[in-house]
Parts: sequence; structure tokens; C-alpha cells
Amino acid sequence: MASGSSTQAGGNPVTAGTKWLIASASKWIYGMYVVQNRGGAANLTPSDVKFLNFTSGYTYMDTLTQSATCSAPASGANSINYCLTLPSSTAGKLYSSHNPSTDGVFDYDGGHEENHAGQFQPEINNLDTSQLGNAIVAGLNVSGITLRYTQPLLAGGIYASANDYSPILRAVLSGDLGMLNALGTHPVCAWVGSGCNAAYSPGATVHWHYSIAHWVEDDPATGDGAFSSPGAFGFYPWIESNKKFYGVISQYATANGEIQNGLASSQCGHELRAAWETGVQQ
Repeated sequence: MASGSSTQAGGNPVTAGTKWLIASASKWIYGMYVVQNRGGAANLTPSDVKFLNFTSGYTYMDTLTQSATCSAPASGANSINYCLTLPSSTAGKLYSSHNPSTDGVFDYDGGHEENHAGQFQPEINNLDTSQLGNAIVAGLNVSGITLRYTQPLLAGGIYASANDYSPILRAVLSGDLGMLNALGTHPVCAWVGSGCNAAYSPGATVHWHYSIAHWVEDDPATGDGAFSSPGAFGFYPWIESNKKFYGVISQYATANGEIQNGLASSQCGHELRAAWETGVQQ
């Protein structure tokens, strides 16, 4: 319904077909896959919920850097199950290790989704990276999309474009994906500080909640209630709080980090949504 693009001097034009590493925007895709696999939001188990709202306690992937990777083995499949055998930055712990101290509180860590798949999704957990994208696409059953994983990292491994992500968001809004009924459900507070017991959050300056593999941008002072999944390089998909419209900011910025790039895109998205709803330039 509306689009635009800005290209830096000397850069290549950015289009809806430009593919990037979308980083943590991958998290929402896995959440959608699980909801669809269960046959709808109402069928999520209590275990599913804990893993998908990041309160499961599987937080050794990686507690020091929050940027764990799944390096390929010398031989054999580069799979989710293999990735879970890798060592954490915490001495004596693996990516598959459980941390009782973070069980029950929000901790933004790729280990939640990776361990969920390792424990509960046998149809994908031993696939090679080259097979994983097709399997996720088949599970979503949304026509016309391609998802490629650069590593078997469910929380951050997808390489895709706005044209790949947008049909998925449209399928949510149409009700073809069960995520429509999961939006905003089972929320937990996801900031570190007064009023919240979260262990770690990239949302250092906003009081958002975290739902089923996505953020709820409901900060009392600045939020508009949108559902989103910002990535470390600024790729930012969202669905408006009224569940009528969606949008994607497609960019790849490496100068900062997840807090700066992801929040910068969310702030831009907030202004775009306000302009769309009001017709007033922000």
C-alpha cells in the first residue's frame, strides 16, 4: 500500500527484494512455525510458552556476548542438534545446558528457541542448514516465500528480504497463520530495572513485554502496542496493534549493535505507523 527507499551516496539501491542477514527478526519466524505446527495458539503447551517467551532458563547461548553462533562441524550435518553440543562462554556449560537462576524470568538468549527445537521438534532438529529453510517454509505453508538459513540458528540465522517476510505477515493478518491469535499472548515484562525481574534485555530504554517469540511495544510513555521482531542489523518487521496493517523496514547496519540498530528501526517504525494512521508527517 505504500513503500519507499533511501540509498546512501555510492551505495546500491535498496529494494523489497534486497536480501540481508535479518538476525533476531528470525525469532518470530520460528514462533510462527511452532504455533502452526501445534495447530493454533490455543494448543501451545506450557513448555512451548516458556521457551517462546524466553523464560525457560536455557540461557547459555550465549550469556556473555548474546551473539552465539553455530559453527559448522568438520563432518556431518550442521544441524540444530549439533549446535546444541557447542560450548558456552560460561565455563563447563554447553548451549544445551539449563540455568536454574534464569528459569521463570525473561532472558533474551538464542538458547530458548534452539533448545525448544532440540527437545520438541524432531522433524527439523537434525536437518542440515541447507535443508532447514525449506522445512520451515513447508511448515508455515505460505506460498511464494523462500527462507535461507546461513547457520542452524533459529533465533538469528535467516538471510531474507522484505519480499520474503511480507507474505508471512500478510498470512498472519489473514488468519492463515495461527500467530494471529498468539499476538500479545502470555506476555512477560522484558526490561531490566524497576518493576521487572528480567535477567537480560536488549530493550534497555523501553518498557516492553515479550510474547510468543515477538515483542509487544507497549511502553506506557512511548509505545503504540505494535508487535515486532527487530534484528541486530536493523531489519524490522511489525504488525500494528489493531492487527490490520503490517510493515517492514529492510536495512543492514553494522556500526552499532542490537540495542542501537534494533531500537532505531523500531523508533522509525513508530513514526511510520503514526504517519500512516494520522496522515500527519512525523
